[in-house]
Parts: sequence; structure tokens; C-alpha cells
Amino acid sequence: MSNLVNMKKIIPFFLFVAVLAGACEKQGETFIPNSAQNGNGQSGSITRFAVYGEYLYALDQNQIQVYKFNASGTPVLVNKVETQWGLETIIIYEETIYVGSTTSLYILDITNPENPILLSQTDRETDLAGGCDPVVVKGIYAFSTIKIIPNVCGLVNQTSRLLVYDVSDKTAPVLVGGHDMMMPNGLGYKDNTLFVCDEGAAAVVVFDITDPANCTPISAIDITDPVDVIINGNRMVVSTKTGFSFYDVTNPSQVLSMGSLSF
Repeated sequence: MSNLVNMKKIIPFFLFVAVLAGACEKQGETFIPNSAQNGNGQSGSITRFAVYGEYLYALDQNQIQVYKFNASGTPVLVNKVETQWGLETIIIYEETIYVGSTTSLYILDITNPENPILLSQTDRETDLAGGCDPVVVKGIYAFSTIKIIPNVCGLVNQTSRLLVYDVSDKTAPVLVGGHDMMMPNGLGYKDNTLFVCDEGAAAVVVFDITDPANCTPISAIDITDPVDVIINGNRMVVSTKTGFSFYDVTNPSQVLSMGSLSF
């Protein structure tokens, strides 16, 4: 039953990518995922599965399920990695899986893709316990948003926050910085600029991450109910609760709107 549930979760995401592709073509360019460019894979930061070569990794509430595509292209379950309860999001960066949960950031090595090895699991401060947790990684730093919604993601009087980890030693990530936010969701980056969806602020907050440990907000893009971002070259796609908005981020200090698509 859990395998069927996970596959149902996968289908909407492929539809999401298809919509992005079609939308970008309407703007005069073809949407080309970064996976075709750098091998790291490309999706939004709020996703419960990721594809890496012949393997698909999907999250259950307390396990990472490993599927291998057979000759006909059908994914077959080949392994499971047990974790604590509350897995939320997954990304793959340089042969490493990063999983955000309501309690921790998990880091797993997939040098052997069929047998992920758990390298580390962070401890979260009490005032951030329970928060929902998407993650993106740039070089030796992992950026994670902790969204607190009282009694849904976290408790009353807790604070939502952007956290920055030094993951140069993947077996011992170190929390090195952060910034308070209202109700952050997904995030993504271009060069030394980080874009964070903040539903509570009705904006995508733009951070300078030249010094990741001291990330500084430099501007905000007004948008209602931002959920997640995908950045592809100089194009940024922001998903909202009602559609998609497109932006030119060639100059991150002067982000230009390129239209929207509603559903």
C-alpha cells in the first residue's frame, strides 16, 4: 500500500514539470532542467522524490525507499533506509542525498546508489522542533527553511527561520547562520543569490549569500502565496497556490516579471 501511495505522489510532480516546460516555451525559451547540464538533478525544493541515474528515491513518513528502473522503465523497490518519523523533502547534490524532516536534516551518501549510507543527522533546536523543512545545497553549504505553523508544523510561540549549515564534513554538519522569517516555503539559488518563498510575507525574499554564514536579505518580490521556486539559468519559476509566475533573474538586484500562468 505504501508503494502505491508513493507512486501517486510522483504523478502530480511530473505534471508540474510538464506545465513548467510548456509555460517556458510560451515565453520564447525551452525549459531545460539543470539535470541535463550538471548531473545534479533539477526540481523544486519541496518534493518527496528524486531521480538519480537508474534510481528513484521516494520518501515515506519514516523511510527512504529506493527504486530501480527495470528494462521496461518500471521502478522496482530494491531497498529501504529507516529513519525517524516526519520526512518532508529530498534533494540530490553531488552523489549525496539531503532529506529535510520535521526534526532533522539527514545526509546520505549514494556513491553506491542502491545502498544509501546515512552519514549524519542534525539535532534541531527546541524552538524549531516540528517545523517543515525543505533544503537546497550550494557547495559546502546547505540552506534549509523551517516553517512554523502552530499545531501543524511546530508549536505556538515557535519562530520560522532560514538555517545555514556548513556540510563540508557530511558526517558532522554545523549550523553556522540563519535568519528569522514569517512562513517560509521552498527556496533556490543563482550564483550568490538565494530566493526564499515566504508565504507569510507574501513575497519571495532575496538574500545575498556571498558569505553564507551571514546571509542578508537585499530585496523582496511581491507575490501572493509563494510555494516553491525552480531556477534555470536566468529564468526563475515560482509556483503559488493558484499557478506559476515567471521572472528574469539575470540581475538578481533587479528581478523582472515575465508573466504568469494560472490554473
